Amino acid sequence: MNAKTSCRWLALGVVSLGVSAQADVFEYSFPASWDGLAPTVTDLGPVGNDANPNNAVLDAAAPPGSANQSINTTDGGMTTQAIDLLENSVVAAAGGFVMSAEFLWDGTNDQGSSILIQKIIDYAGTEFVQIENLDLVNGTADLRFGFNDAPGGLTTQIEANQWYYFEATFSTLGNTVNGDGSLDGDTSLFVNNLTTPQPGVAIVGTANKTDFGDSLDRSIGIGGLSVAPTIIELHGNIHDPSVRLLPEPATAALLGLGALALCRRRA
Repeated sequence: MNAKTSCRWLALGVVSLGVSAQADVFEYSFPASWDGLAPTVTDLGPVGNDANPNNAVLDAAAPPGSANQSINTTDGGMTTQAIDLLENSVVAAAGGFVMSAEFLWDGTNDQGSSILIQKIIDYAGTEFVQIENLDLVNGTADLRFGFNDAPGGLTTQIEANQWYYFEATFSTLGNTVNGDGSLDGDTSLFVNNLTTPQPGVAIVGTANKTDFGDSLDRSIGIGGLSVAPTIIELHGNIHDPSVRLLPEPATAALLGLGALALCRRRA
């Protein structure tokens, strides 16, 4: 088990719980997932949710210590075939979900654009991990794990031209879908700077996941919106993105965050 994988298990508390592995919604790794002739991005997980690369391109850049490659989404992201797999009924049955990836923002934005948001992983335009409040002068932005396309969520600051690993978790703690179709749960966001190794940041909160995204019947986008992948795309690179369902209601999903705050990714 490598250091990044250890961080993932710690984030979910499953080391101490002895729970089986999460079920993949999709898992991409480059260049193994890349078929430039099709063009198709192949899901390496068991579900087979391949993606359309749209304007994303394979890039030699990768996080420190990785021998793999990444995709550059500056001109447009990928659209996955993972439709309806984060609907509230599915998430409630599983116990929650996890979004994770390594990424680098190059410090730029669409020329002349006043929209200071760029997507990394996005479900239906409503639940997402994105960067926002871009400060192009100082090269900083806020990384946010958000719900329902509304204010709030979990936020921490990142810097341009730095590789980061994030893991964003929503755990239902055994809650079932409410009468209005929404779902309550706890949230956590772990972020680690890989370019300048340092103790990671772990923040926690709560969320009410409404059913608005479910009604839109949209897939998950990587590096942009799935319905319009060339809009609010991440200017930079994404390495090994994945979305996973928790294996069961995780009554202790946030255990291990104290240890996780000291977890570093090493080659």
